[in-house]
Amino acid sequence: MPPVGLGTPVASGGGAAASPLEIAHCALWLRADLGYSNTFGTVLDQSPAGHVFTPASGIQMPAQVSVGGKTALRMNGDIAGSVNFLSNATLSAVLQAAGAAHIFLIGKVDNDPALDQDHAGLWTWQDSANYAVVPYTDGNIYDVAGHGTGGFAAAGANPAAPMTSTFCYEVVCAPGEWTNFVNGTQLATSASNTPTFGPLTDIGRGTRNGTTASPGSIYMRGHVFEVAVYTAKVPNGDKASLYGYFASIAQSGGYGISFP
Repeated sequence: MPPVGLGTPVASGGGAAASPLEIAHCALWLRADLGYSNTFGTVLDQSPAGHVFTPASGIQMPAQVSVGGKTALRMNGDIAGSVNFLSNATLSAVLQAAGAAHIFLIGKVDNDPALDQDHAGLWTWQDSANYAVVPYTDGNIYDVAGHGTGGFAAAGANPAAPMTSTFCYEVVCAPGEWTNFVNGTQLATSASNTPTFGPLTDIGRGTRNGTTASPGSIYMRGHVFEVAVYTAKVPNGDKASLYGYFASIAQSGGYGISFP
């Protein structure tokens, strides 16, 4: 099946997808082995939207490295003063206009629990008034990715599988729903949500507010293999196809993640 464009319905669910582009409403597909240019300091979105992720001014480009035979982007946190993450200013407007997002990230962290609050970041989907620590120093995930009504923390949501192994972290952010998953297993959910996105989307940098620590940026120590984002909640059949892609097809053989 050929790749499809943003918002094009596709009947999948009959097996593993050949790529995240086969699932309807794909707004972003980043993969560490595709679209990477250290020369230009960019990672190019493989979806038809073509969003460009770059390091912020003065920030180092994440290195392309091999982890378990798969290509990943190395996020150094702020070890020895080396901070790197990727940022984009165009995706958030697409998600805000759609009013929803279903986000998947394939990654692994160096430490679970995080060694300290400064190395517990993963991503940012809103402004710095909201927080995202994945995982925190207690091993729990506290995240409000796209949650626009008062903030929501998946407090006490400690995944059974250590996040030092390759994981799929997933968030559904839609009107009346905020739910997160690790490796397909639900951790927490809220029925109160008016999605909010922007102004920037960061991969490898999180934020914190007074709920978890003093305000400021926090950075990921670990690796990012792949990110896929959709402008609507992915139906269960299509999600099963996407899980199949992550488990056994991505980067010539999949990431070996076990999904329910």
